[in-house]
Amino acid sequence: MQVKGNKDAYRTWCRETIGLPIFMQDWWLDAVCIGKEWDAILLPSGAMMPYLLRKRLGMRFTLMPQHTQIAGYVGNADSPSDIAKAIDALGLAYYYQKYPLNQSWVPELRAYGFTVNEMVTYRITDLSDEKALISRFSENKRRQIKKAAQLIVDTALDADAFYAFHVSCLKKRHKPISYTYSYWQTLYNTCMAHQSGKLIGLRDRDGELTAAAFLVYDARTCYYLIPTYDPENGSNGAGARLVLESIRFAAQRHLVFDFEGSMIPGIANHYRQFGSTPTTYFSVEKTYNPLFRLLLLGNRILNRNKK
Repeated sequence: MQVKGNKDAYRTWCRETIGLPIFMQDWWLDAVCIGKEWDAILLPSGAMMPYLLRKRLGMRFTLMPQHTQIAGYVGNADSPSDIAKAIDALGLAYYYQKYPLNQSWVPELRAYGFTVNEMVTYRITDLSDEKALISRFSENKRRQIKKAAQLIVDTALDADAFYAFHVSCLKKRHKPISYTYSYWQTLYNTCMAHQSGKLIGLRDRDGELTAAAFLVYDARTCYYLIPTYDPENGSNGAGARLVLESIRFAAQRHLVFDFEGSMIPGIANHYRQFGSTPTTYFSVEKTYNPLFRLLLLGNRILNRNKK
């Protein structure tokens, strides 16, 4: 079992493995881990597990890359024991990843000292009948969409305009943007080069942008990755209309629509109102170094105080 130095082998594995989610493609990892180190574990079955490697105070640990819903293990050919041994062999201070959907075996990792938590994303699997789909929206969302009927769909929105708009929307909420412009350029250009990204905007009658979203997609699923709305136009229904236009884009490609879920109650409620189905997946973590546990606690306290 080889746990380090497998990046080239992982690239080959990606080319040979059908149906990998976009978040586990090597080119996606290159984009979201730009300036950072990523590698992959080679398991006994020949399957592979990619991971982002970080370092702090001489300690090595894994975290999820930005804008990346899942990583971990795909398949069922390796036992939980083998997967646990492979992760332990990395020699980390801390391990954390979110595993792909529909992996019911993941809780078995608890027997090997891992903490496994249930997470939820929201999905719409059948987009074939738009009328039936909209009938499952809440009355509130249907009313918002009707209110937003006058908004103009902009499918030619460029990357610079999207980023500037996102910065502006967050500034109005007194929040900083969580990703740099150079990172955004890399992510956007890489997705477009692989025909896996789409920007959708909504403009008012004066041509002003009022809502926008960056969608990413693979052969099976379209993800509502980065939506943003102008808070000064919160009553114009743009948020609901943006979801509908994003669903329409996914429907044209016969894909499942994934809201890129949230455990935050308000956001989760927003997604449920579109008739979506909660879909379970799991986060897996293990702390090997007690000092790192203290760093995690301090970081959580700091982030709580910033809210």
